[in-house]
Formats: sequence, C-alpha cells, structure tokens
Amino acid sequence: MDTMNYGIPNGGYFLNDLFRMIYNDYPPESFHIFINRFSPYLRRFLKSRGYRYIPLTPYFKDVHYWFFNENVHLSPKGNKIAAKAIFSQLDFNNITPIPDLRYLRRIDPDERYYLKEHAVESYMENLKSIRFTGEGVRGFIDINASPLTNGHAYLIDYAAEHCDYLYVFVVEDNSNALPYYDRLQMITEYCRKYNNIKIISGSCFIGSKYTISAYFNKKYKMEMTPEKDVRNFDEIIMPVLDIDVRFMGTEPNSKITRELNEAYKVYMRQKGRKLCEIERLLYNNIPVSATTIRACLKNGDYDGIAPLVPDFVLKYLMQLQPDEMFEG
Repeated sequence: MDTMNYGIPNGGYFLNDLFRMIYNDYPPESFHIFINRFSPYLRRFLKSRGYRYIPLTPYFKDVHYWFFNENVHLSPKGNKIAAKAIFSQLDFNNITPIPDLRYLRRIDPDERYYLKEHAVESYMENLKSIRFTGEGVRGFIDINASPLTNGHAYLIDYAAEHCDYLYVFVVEDNSNALPYYDRLQMITEYCRKYNNIKIISGSCFIGSKYTISAYFNKKYKMEMTPEKDVRNFDEIIMPVLDIDVRFMGTEPNSKITRELNEAYKVYMRQKGRKLCEIERLLYNNIPVSATTIRACLKNGDYDGIAPLVPDFVLKYLMQLQPDEMFEG
C-alpha cells in the first residue's frame, strides 16, 4: 500500500486539496482522508458526493494545550489521538470505493471554483483587509515568475511608475518549475524598493490551472478559456480592489496568453477601465522569457541565464538541487 501525505501551506484552502484529488488519477483501491476545519457547506458538499464525515472534537476531552502546539497545529500527542480516532473508524477489509471522479469533474462550475462558504468569501475578506485606502490610480499585474526575469522586473517598474498603487498578484499554482513560495519570495525581494506595491496570492481564482489550465499543463482534460479567468477577476477582484488599469506584457509566443490579453482588453474597455499592454523586454533582439531560462537551467548554462535575471535570482537558481524543481 502506498501512502501520500499532503499538507496545506499556511493560509491555504481545503479547496486546493480537493482539486488535487479530482485532477489526479488515483487507483480504484485508493482512499482519501481530509483533516481540516469544514464549514457546514463543505460538509454537505462532501457527504452528498459519498464522503464520510467524522467529527474529531469528541476525542479531545482534556486541557486544550495538551493537544495543540499553537493555535492550528496539533502537538505530537494531538496527532496520536487524531490518528487513533481515524483508524478506529476505518475497516480495511470493507473500504467503500471512492466516489466516481468523473462525476466530481462535472460538478457545477460555481461549486467547482468557489465553494463559496469556504473559499471565496474568506479570500475576498482578506483582500478587503489589505487593500489600499488612499485616493489615486490603482494598478494590477498578475505574475507567474518561474523564475522572476528582467522582463518581469521591467513590467513591475513600468507599472509602479504609472499608477499610485499597484497590486502584484502571484500565481499560486504549483504546476510550475519552481515552487510558489520561492517565486513569491523572489517577487517580494524585487519589490522591496517600492512603497506603493502590495503582493497578493492569486489562490485558485486568478491565473491558475482551474481558470487557464492550458497555460500550465495540457493533461487537464477540461477545456477552460480565458473567460473563466476574466469572470473571476470581475466577480472576486474588482468588487474589492476597484482596479483602474491592468498592466500586461505583449506575448509573441504563447497563444493562450495572447487570448488572455485580448479577453482582458475587451473586459477593461467594457468597464470603462484601461488595459496597458507594454512591449516585452528584449535581450539580443529576443524577448526575455522564463521558458528560455528554464531551458538554460536544465543544461546548467548559468552564463546564459545571468543577463536575463536579477543578480539575487541568479544566486537562487545556482543553488537549486534537481529535486527542488518540478516539471514545468
């Protein structure tokens, strides 16, 4: 029997774990255990799809600090109690087959992307807590940065100089060559010189494989057009942050990115807002591209990478081990 254990990063959503299950091909004899704080909506959602709900609260009947080493993490003692409770509920000789994943993949789009009582509302509340409150032009950039290039830096610099406040959204999806938290750190490091920038995770709602899957991986069988990304921007980002201008770089290579740019041009025009599409930064008359850098990285060509990235990014890339990179 193979066992896989996935943790949820700080601030992550159960939604990410659910999608990991839906979009991976697990063998029929596999089973899944989710340990989380489930809203009433999520309990109903999972139970309606054949999942069994086991409250763990009754198993913790003693002093709180015995079981938690901080507010949300179980101590070793707490983990033992939780494990015992879970295994007491499992009959390995009579395991109910997992719900048909094909059925889960056909769930209603609002449920698939939002699971509203659990994810969207808390995400929007977080945006409200960190939005700029001053008067002025509010700009928006969505960046993957796998890795951060001089082209990304050029776009950030241009946008920061052409608006009063700038939101830099980072693609959280880990269908990338480099992990989310490493990419977030690179962008944060570069933006330290600005006091009018806030860096925010796009979660699963913006620039993710759930909205523009073809950008990340062609194995996802569901066709998702740029309109899904635009819809989430309209229903989740704009009502809270009230963006005046969205900055994007021209895209000479990727068809899906060009389609995304065109879709946002139409949307921003309809909203009476502006989309600013700037020419990609060139090096030796070739657009600076993270794809090129990843190819150099696989070949250990650090001399080829050096003129295309900030110095601190080069240092980061030079210390990477092969098992610290994903296929992407």
